[in-house]
Amino acid sequence: MIIKKLYLKNFRNYTESTFEFSNPISVIVGNNGVGKTNLLEAFSMLEKPKGLRGGDLADIEKKDTNNGWFTRYGFLDKDIAIHYKDHKKKIFHLEKAIPHTKIHAFMKTIWLGTHNDRIFSTTPEKRRKFFDTVLAIFEPEYKVIQGKYLHYIFERTKLLYQNGDEKWLNIIEQKIYEHGITWTQLRAEGIEKLNTFLTHIQTLDRCHFAAKPIEFTLEHIKSSRERDLKMGGCGVGPHKVEYDGWYGEKKLSTASNGEQCLGQISIFLALIYYLIQNKQVLFLIDEIFSYLDLHNQQKLIKEFQMLPQTSCQFVITTPKVSHVLENVQMINLEDSV
Repeated sequence: MIIKKLYLKNFRNYTESTFEFSNPISVIVGNNGVGKTNLLEAFSMLEKPKGLRGGDLADIEKKDTNNGWFTRYGFLDKDIAIHYKDHKKKIFHLEKAIPHTKIHAFMKTIWLGTHNDRIFSTTPEKRRKFFDTVLAIFEPEYKVIQGKYLHYIFERTKLLYQNGDEKWLNIIEQKIYEHGITWTQLRAEGIEKLNTFLTHIQTLDRCHFAAKPIEFTLEHIKSSRERDLKMGGCGVGPHKVEYDGWYGEKKLSTASNGEQCLGQISIFLALIYYLIQNKQVLFLIDEIFSYLDLHNQQKLIKEFQMLPQTSCQFVITTPKVSHVLENVQMINLEDSV
């Protein structure tokens, strides 16, 4: 277990609340609107400046208050607090301000929610964005190379619209090709690592994933100039890749909600097995748990319990449970707020 206590003040619908965690696996139960996702959002502030919702931090403050909002996290060996007031967010440890990177040095917070519902059968753009986020964890240079590649795509688009210098256009297209090849290699290495760590999962059916091969040469880029001038962007390249995934023998694009949910959770479990080599991991699961039947819920809980309890913590929200889950902490939110 990583965090044993969470204190909230003027945070969303919470005036002042304290939650104590006695088990690495906590299931938060409550009807819609009572603040389950708000609770996960408070945890997610440890990972990203704007948390899992990514909205305006001023909107988090409870209505009719004017002192900002405050969260405190009681770790096993330290306390960390976050205070937002007057459009400034500050993180404190031992009453001294610290940057987010200090937290990232020892822990990673990841989350899975309904915003990624049926990611394997949604649009290719959303699926690519999801996998880009996942693969960037396995390959630290992934986002850097992707950013450079997309920057040169943008510069090329401007040159095409401006009927710019042919020599400079050739240089930029060479850069697109070089960074595209590197990005493709990093993607392949990331998928290989993902599939390797998926084999660590013991209780769920085996998942595996692949990026569909694409034809990408410098000539492909040059020959798409006319099309790209009309349509914008670049019609060829690794930013157009498609992904395939399987849960057991079933293709995830045609799988049921429950199987797609297990496919997504398997990806996050693979991330956890990878990350715990040198970090603690807090995994937040919002509402997805309710998509699973009792058998798969029990298998998932068993998998969580197999992970090192000193390195992992799981906080799960669900509107209701029709049965008792063994060896987990059940928190009825309506009794706690």
